[in-house]
Amino acid sequence: MSQKESKVHDVVVSYTYEDGEVPRPAYDFYEWLEHEKLSSLTFGVCGSGDTFYEDFCTAVDNFDSRLENTGAIRGADPVKVELYPEAEDEQRLGNFVLSILNTKKGHDENQNV
Repeated sequence: MSQKESKVHDVVVSYTYEDGEVPRPAYDFYEWLEHEKLSSLTFGVCGSGDTFYEDFCTAVDNFDSRLENTGAIRGADPVKVELYPEAEDEQRLGNFVLSILNTKKGHDENQNV
């Protein structure tokens, strides 16, 4: 694995569209992930939704599952935000980012042993 590949990490942020669907602007990326193998990727998924709808933040779950199926490493549990981030959400999102970075660092260190 090259030095550049070992630093790969990604965060997907998505809202949920209509009846729990992945938003149209992100759909091509979502479909592309179905056939990819991304074992060098450490990822996290977060997004917003409205609990008024039965399918609250389903796009977050869909992206998380799709990325996991690529062989990528989940760096943090998904974070779902009700409509707009509040102070508590900002703290959770900060912890989310730190978890992804720490997971990637730990994975890289284990690869070098």
